[in-house]
Amino acid sequence: MRNIQFILIAFIFISLSSCADKFVNDLDIELPEEEQLLVINLELNQGDSIAKTFVARTANLDEAEHTFFDNATVDLYKEDSFLRNLEYDSRQNDYIANFEPNELAAGDYRVEVSGVPGFDDIVGFQTIPNSVNILSGSYQEDGTIGQDYGYAYTVDEARIVIDDPADEENFYKIQLTGIRENQDGEVIQVADFFLTSLNPFAETSFYFDGILLKDDSFNGTDFDLSIGFSNFFDYNSTGEEDTVYLLVELSNISRDNYLFIKSEAASREAQDNPFAEPVIVHNNIENGIGIFRSRNTTTFRIDL
Repeated sequence: MRNIQFILIAFIFISLSSCADKFVNDLDIELPEEEQLLVINLELNQGDSIAKTFVARTANLDEAEHTFFDNATVDLYKEDSFLRNLEYDSRQNDYIANFEPNELAAGDYRVEVSGVPGFDDIVGFQTIPNSVNILSGSYQEDGTIGQDYGYAYTVDEARIVIDDPADEENFYKIQLTGIRENQDGEVIQVADFFLTSLNPFAETSFYFDGILLKDDSFNGTDFDLSIGFSNFFDYNSTGEEDTVYLLVELSNISRDNYLFIKSEAASREAQDNPFAEPVIVHNNIENGIGIFRSRNTTTFRIDL
């Protein structure tokens, strides 16, 4: 009897060992090779003196490092006329072009990337929108409520009125910076703020990256926006001759830019979260991957 029990135990052990080995072997699968495509990230802003992008390729799941190229031809066109070639800068690992003041203006643009062996040429289209102005702005200490993780607290308020144009679909990005200048007009301190808003149409962007806004609900009207910001700026430590003010940046951004900012923020927030839904970052490059986006930024100063 004992011999039979020993034989059964040995048989079960061998069977379980075989199953374990088979289970491990079943997990050893080869990942399919994906088609590799060129990747760029180019943003144009009216009035900027420089534009730059990297040129890389998509990576397979088992690759830890990105592959960048220094042998591409990157050409920028405006209204179907050649504007500039972006030349490779080995120090920044980017393709860069310099522009005269106001050379980058509202209008239609096209970027073409070619010349990388083994890869199809890629192209992207984008329009720099017209500028939109802030009509007025004001500041109120402890003037509104901020919210974070379900908690509400008092924060300072900047209030602006946007001159939204009629019969246009506009997307906005608003950023706020605290500036201190000495008596010689030199900037001696800069503070970035985390922005919030109780306005139901305002969308908080990624950390320290401003507020997003669509004009669906107020197209063609003067839009009053209240912006809350935590006071990380020590207004009371200024010298007697120092000047302190808020600088509001209102960027009229393209639809592609709006969708890219939202999807990139969602992707970052989903990182390292096993329960988050996969996020596809917005892409508008033909025959490739990446983003070609634009904005037109105006500023407004609110003195304190």
